[in-house]
Amino acid sequence: MGEELSLEALYEGIGLQEEMRVRLRGMEKTFPMAEYEAELNALTDSDAAEGTMEKLLDRLGEDPGHVRMLLCYLEAACRVYGKYRTAGMEDRVFFDTMKVFSRFIGECRRKTGRYDYDRVWWNWRQVSMRLFRLGELEYELGQDGQRKVMAVHIPSDARFDAASVDASLQAARDFFARFMPEWADCPYRCHSWLLSPLLRELLGPDSNILRFQSRFEIVRVDEDDRGFLQWIYDVPDVNNVDFSGLQEDTSLRRAVKEALLQGKSVGAAVGYLRG
Repeated sequence: MGEELSLEALYEGIGLQEEMRVRLRGMEKTFPMAEYEAELNALTDSDAAEGTMEKLLDRLGEDPGHVRMLLCYLEAACRVYGKYRTAGMEDRVFFDTMKVFSRFIGECRRKTGRYDYDRVWWNWRQVSMRLFRLGELEYELGQDGQRKVMAVHIPSDARFDAASVDASLQAARDFFARFMPEWADCPYRCHSWLLSPLLRELLGPDSNILRFQSRFEIVRVDEDDRGFLQWIYDVPDVNNVDFSGLQEDTSLRRAVKEALLQGKSVGAAVGYLRG
């Protein structure tokens, strides 16, 4: 595969849902892509991408299902593919990273019943090479005050056993040492509901979640964070949830629901990878 990547090749490479492919193909016929040339290129620039995303959302205006914004992101992904190739990065890393779009659309479908795109504020990271999926986990170049940190994210489809996590962390160390050595020795930081101290009360000692949690030194707990409701229960609005109606089809869901009905909250926590 050369340095140019077509939208159709991207759709295929990330396993984009056919329902969304049909909507995007229809939009491709009428969307004035050339008029957005500056914004599309700026989305691939890590320093400009976040601001460009905000300006682009404003310029696009009304956008049902955010499909026009999705098209812009995917076009930017096609363009950043050349940067991957120039750097010598593997196609596998590119496509694993960009599968985030298919994953988010699938998550939206589970929450709402619609094949829409509801995470417009997040994906400037992927198309600007600030975030990479390496094995089961994602790694984002970030800052904590004045120092560089590597933010660790856990995708909803990640295998979470110890061996898979070990392999991903090693892949990340190798990747950044090779391609971005200025980030090779920075600390790894995770902000997630998976680090919540309450989970130690709710889960058994053989839990993969607790094994993952034990890798980190917790430095802050955010008891009021409600994001866990989205990730555990696929609710569309975390601020409007009837706890008594939450699903109980897994041991995790049952345990968390019982805790919520007792007035407890999972929240989230911030931790730094030990060692």
